[in-house]
Amino acid sequence: MRWSALLALVALGCKRTPTEVPPPPTPTEEPDPILGFLPPGPRATFPEARVTDADQDGVPEALDASWPVEVLTPARSFQRSLGYAVAPDGSYEASLRLHFGVIRPDALGEITHQEDIPKSFATDVAGLAFDPAPTQVVDPDPVVQFTFVEGFLLVEADAVQPVPAIELQARSDETLASYGLQQCLALDDDAYERCVVSLIARFPSTATVADLAEQPCDGCEAVVSAASTGDWSACDGSADPEGCYSLLFAVHADTGCRDVPDLGACLMERWSELPPGELRDRVCFDVQVHNGLAGWLDWSGFEGRCLQALEEGYCETLEDPLRARCISAEARAAGDLSVCDGVGPGDQERCEDEMFLYGFADLAACDALADAELRDTCAYIVAVRDGETSRCLQFPAAARNACLALAVTANADLVDPSICEGFQVEDDDVPIEGLRDICLLQMATRVGDVLVCAGMTTAARAACELAVGAYIGHGAQCDLVEAPVVRCDCLTFSALEIEDRSLCAQQGDPAARTACEEGVTLAERADAEALLASCRTDCEDADGDGAPNLEGCAYGTAGDCDDTDPDVGPEEHEDCEDGVDNDCNRLVDCDDPECVGNSSCPAEPTTVSFLEHAGEHTVTLAFPGGEGDRVELIPEAVLGQSVYGWGELVRVWLPGFPSDPAYWDGSVPVEVSVAPLEGTWRLYAATGPSDPASRITSTWWEPGNSTVPMRGDRFYWLYIWPDVGTEKLEVLQLKGELLP
Repeated sequence: MRWSALLALVALGCKRTPTEVPPPPTPTEEPDPILGFLPPGPRATFPEARVTDADQDGVPEALDASWPVEVLTPARSFQRSLGYAVAPDGSYEASLRLHFGVIRPDALGEITHQEDIPKSFATDVAGLAFDPAPTQVVDPDPVVQFTFVEGFLLVEADAVQPVPAIELQARSDETLASYGLQQCLALDDDAYERCVVSLIARFPSTATVADLAEQPCDGCEAVVSAASTGDWSACDGSADPEGCYSLLFAVHADTGCRDVPDLGACLMERWSELPPGELRDRVCFDVQVHNGLAGWLDWSGFEGRCLQALEEGYCETLEDPLRARCISAEARAAGDLSVCDGVGPGDQERCEDEMFLYGFADLAACDALADAELRDTCAYIVAVRDGETSRCLQFPAAARNACLALAVTANADLVDPSICEGFQVEDDDVPIEGLRDICLLQMATRVGDVLVCAGMTTAARAACELAVGAYIGHGAQCDLVEAPVVRCDCLTFSALEIEDRSLCAQQGDPAARTACEEGVTLAERADAEALLASCRTDCEDADGDGAPNLEGCAYGTAGDCDDTDPDVGPEEHEDCEDGVDNDCNRLVDCDDPECVGNSSCPAEPTTVSFLEHAGEHTVTLAFPGGEGDRVELIPEAVLGQSVYGWGELVRVWLPGFPSDPAYWDGSVPVEVSVAPLEGTWRLYAATGPSDPASRITSTWWEPGNSTVPMRGDRFYWLYIWPDVGTEKLEVLQLKGELLP
């Protein structure tokens, strides 16, 4: 299976719906030069405020304000939304919703957490920027007026009486448009242009947008005119007509078509206004362009309509690579993988992979494929797309790990932390801790359980515990945090976040408790870092090795487990034979993963067993060096060649060996036994699984000569001859799991 190419493919977008999260892109391919017309640069993310008036009586039933907030790392984001909604008794309740995602704040998986906001709910909208004058929320007033102040990102909240919904929406739109313009002004030219067009599309009726239309920026008169008037032909007067049209279509897809019931029809309305040529063609049938324009939308309905609008045989009028892209779209529209045969060998794999990603409903459709390589490739892509982690476990180690990480990232409905136990060590040089950390962080934030963080490496555990304990749990789980310094930080952050002094009372250290209480009650908030210093009064570095004595004193490192020895600390390497936990990970010598493969740490022997197909004898293969891991029965339909006898190959997986036996250093000693047995058995090496003539009959093994030097480039035919009964035959093979 072509594992390496799949990471880049799946990065194009595993699921194409607004609530699902595409996995992070993997730069395994050169950028497509044909995509050069796509709008470059960062995108501004606007605050949003939406008013709900379902019964159309003019009185708003709910107001929801949201603000994207970065947490943990620049690549990991969540969006926090504060809202007020009407309760059955006519009162209004506050709620806080958290939307978690990866890479893009505008393509987030969703998880809901509701709680009362006791004070300064504006802080929850603005993220971690504290309001110097916290608002006391006494009565649950339904409507909140927001003022965004440039620079400090301060959000002031004043309780007001209900006003007509349309008036409130207009007021919110004007405020947000004004603030959005300030964001646009901070961007570079190309990004500014896209930002302005997005602003025009989002808030067309505001005074801010009217002013923009009257005084556009130098060089963007055409695109602003086209966006403001809706007449895209104004792009023809632009210095870059293709860039102007592509920008307008991107904003239309992202803004105008996001929530419509018929997405395909909405996109077609404007596609017909694009000038004939490469841009129009690529927007029609290239999935890379679709993902570049608005990858979180489901483009399948549009693609089918667009192809119908083209003349029959249109693809053959194009030159490659456009011809190949067009035929690929025809394959997806027809649901026929064989159409990919017409694109040529250079693009056929791409066509097939995109077909699997967007055209195959489930794993059953993949398993029905006759070709073994296509079947594996399809299963990998669909497993990632649909979160079928059990299928990921059937792949070789490198592909298994990537499949698990991508599947968990792409599917916000996966909430079982035990999934993260499926990562497998590939070899001594490829650690899996980082992938496991990503998986556990996803799970911890989704289920809101700080204990899930305990399975992470020290470098990530503290950040996870603070994210879950303070910002999600608001202090409810801080007492479950093991490290005293991190627990103190968790309580302090939580108390500041929701202005709740009762959390400070849980601080064990009097100085930390006092600092926490003063920080919450001061009219002007003290600097958070100064407050957190009170959690570190017991931190020291007696041996001067740069590692403090307690976990959490310096984020990203464990505590120095022996602060009297400068050669012991979290940044040291494990000495595999001195009886000391040198790297302070609580694992000594050969128990430490760093010592895997070390000559001082011989592998534990392993055994694998299986019941032969007749169900009368158990065959056991013992590996003194611990190479064997598990047995899998491979049907000949999956293997891609016939198997003599029962039609199933007995495959024994070796996780530490390359999948290509050409890279093996030699044979693997295997001790073979059969039980119960009154009779004998004999094992032959063979060059194939289907023809008895492939057996190498000059050499064999049997009881008394049962240690077999088995190779990865051989099959092994095991005959069992009981004294009573019929002959039994099993065909075996050793298979490595590492990519060469």
